[in-house]
Amino acid sequence: MKKFYLFFLLFFSSITVEAKITVLTCEPEWQSLVKEIVVDKADVINITSANQNPVDIPYNYILEDRFGIADMIFCSGGGLEDKWVTRAIRGGDNFHVMTDPDKLLFAFNFATTKPKGARVHLNPHNILPIAAEFTRLVILSDIDNSDFYQKSYENFAARWNQAIKKWEEEAQPLKGMKVVVNSDSWLALTDWLKLDVVAKIDAPKGYISYNYYMNKLARNLNKNRAKVIIFAAYENKESALHLSKKTNIATVLLPFTVGGAANSSNLFAMFSTTINTLLQMQK
Repeated sequence: MKKFYLFFLLFFSSITVEAKITVLTCEPEWQSLVKEIVVDKADVINITSANQNPVDIPYNYILEDRFGIADMIFCSGGGLEDKWVTRAIRGGDNFHVMTDPDKLLFAFNFATTKPKGARVHLNPHNILPIAAEFTRLVILSDIDNSDFYQKSYENFAARWNQAIKKWEEEAQPLKGMKVVVNSDSWLALTDWLKLDVVAKIDAPKGYISYNYYMNKLARNLNKNRAKVIIFAAYENKESALHLSKKTNIATVLLPFTVGGAANSSNLFAMFSTTINTLLQMQK
């Protein structure tokens, strides 16, 4: 009998030692960032894909279940997920996230550059302060791996700073390049690269006729030509193609987030592919 109890004691002790925390991310860019810090020390589950607009995603019991099992939640914030994040936390009965502010991180709050309406991850200078805050919080949630997380962050920060320097040198020829975007979501990227946004496809509030607005855009672009119309996988491709047909301006798919185009499997690849694609379009 003593051997039996000893076996169970050792068995459950090993489970406790090997148990991992679960970090839930709302978008692919934050999933990629979290994996840079936690590597294999935590489980990471992500809610949306590059093909989805995080503003409007289906709300169901699966979403609630995922939020319910999370030890930490990491989302964009800034109003992007207002329709479903708080509701899913409550629906998933995640009491420790509801009662502990250190279990919930909104990236927008820690970005240093955040144009109105922009997705802050598209300026790489925002990534490190957000990564630093995530590292602080994940250490609080998993103190046993604190040294590992801190070293991972320091390694990531060194590589990220080197990458920014390289990207900004490569992107010098893009300064002043005239582009059309779908919405303000792109402004963190266009501001960083100093691109000239000459038009936005999203019609401002008050425009009743879509065709009227698109015709007006086309007339303006025929006077003030853009080099390219850029769009993301989750955005309305048909509008970009429609405007392209009217103006004979090329369209291009940029990653926008991790996995949003070919060769964008992590944050490093996402920025490299974005810059390389724009440089190709400028020729």
